[in-house]
Amino acid sequence: MISVEALVEDRSGSVILGGILDAFASVSNTSFSYRLHPHRGIGSPRFDWNRRPDPMSTTLFALLPAELRAYNRVLSPAKSLVIIVFDADDGDPQKLRETVDHMTRKFLPDLPVVIGVAIEELESWLLGDVAALKSAYPDGHFEHWKSYRQDSVCGTWEVLCRIIMGSKAEELIALGYPAVGQFKYEWAERIAPHLSVETNASPSLHRFIHRLESVMSDMTGASN
Repeated sequence: MISVEALVEDRSGSVILGGILDAFASVSNTSFSYRLHPHRGIGSPRFDWNRRPDPMSTTLFALLPAELRAYNRVLSPAKSLVIIVFDADDGDPQKLRETVDHMTRKFLPDLPVVIGVAIEELESWLLGDVAALKSAYPDGHFEHWKSYRQDSVCGTWEVLCRIIMGSKAEELIALGYPAVGQFKYEWAERIAPHLSVETNASPSLHRFIHRLESVMSDMTGASN
């Protein structure tokens, strides 16, 4: 069985990724287990990767080099896979992916890695599955979903908020962070169990799943 260590930027993202991995497991021929490791935000990769992280650091990028070095020491390349998933926000998804790929090749050269970059936010993977949204929130305001363009930079969590909360959404949107964090976590908890990887409309999710399938196939083939 493949053991997966999944690094995610926050709590709501870890719930979404858990739902995605459960959905993938239900249609995959590969047996795997996973552990989710949420952080407190994404941070910036623009620092000296070789230095020890500040003891107060909590973001994904700030801790990632140290975490990768630790994994390279203790995990088995034949049985372990590292997943790193984060939001592109308003950054260039390809450049962010290349930066993290460079980091993994530097500090985790011996283990397989799958990188998932959501455009603009991981909530786009929820919005890609309208059936899951309707299962979790059958009374949602889906006129907002009809005007959403998948994987667009448009204020993704705000779209989800309007679908779920309707006219009450604008008050929460005005408050913004950190107030919205708990709401995003609760929305993810309700929607994630209903997610499907086969019918999801998100191109960024499909790229992640395609890469995950390919890497797991290579791992299981090598062990046979």
